[in-house]
Amino acid sequence: MTVVTQKLTNIAGVSRVTPVHFTSPAVRTAGANLVTEDVQVVKPVNGVITVDLQPGPASVMLSGREFAFTVPASGAPTLSTLIAAALGIPAGTPDVVVGAAVEAYLMLNPPGGGGGLTEEEADTRYAPLWQASTAYAINAPVVLPNGTLGKRTAAGTSRASFDATELAAWTVPSSGGGSSGIVPDPSDADVLVFTPGSGGNVNPDPSDSDVLVLA
Repeated sequence: MTVVTQKLTNIAGVSRVTPVHFTSPAVRTAGANLVTEDVQVVKPVNGVITVDLQPGPASVMLSGREFAFTVPASGAPTLSTLIAAALGIPAGTPDVVVGAAVEAYLMLNPPGGGGGLTEEEADTRYAPLWQASTAYAINAPVVLPNGTLGKRTAAGTSRASFDATELAAWTVPSSGGGSSGIVPDPSDADVLVFTPGSGGNVNPDPSDSDVLVLA
């Protein structure tokens, strides 16, 4: 079993008091145990959730949205780091790109009831980050370096660097994805802010890296 913790507040920094729901996306084994899809309800204490989970695929419902992640076999992870890892976001990725990647994932995987995605399924369904000198099919979705979600206008190979010419090869929706970047919250440090609306926003706060701010 692995203990997962997370501080949860709303956009105003008020600690969350409503329960958080964890589940396994499918019936599976964990050592000698059979893990069912029964929901584990966790009530925050002073805004902090602490839950002991079986290693393997899991999902959590936050403000009506389901996030799939994988529980490691050891360590003391925070929920925010597990969600970021499940989305395939490398450490050090610019905040605006992380926000666009999460928005793209939510667009392709709209919230709903039932089981969540496994890590392998999530890896194949969220929009990848743009790569230099890479062949792309027409309409291939990517998260561009400027933080927008784009689709390839015509099949071809990306340039060695992302410049104005490369940007012109991509069609960017009017919403662009850029409206949801992870931006520092002036009140807390490494906070993730999830706001409901078009696609959803994820915003890290530069003052507390272990916090998810849900709005």
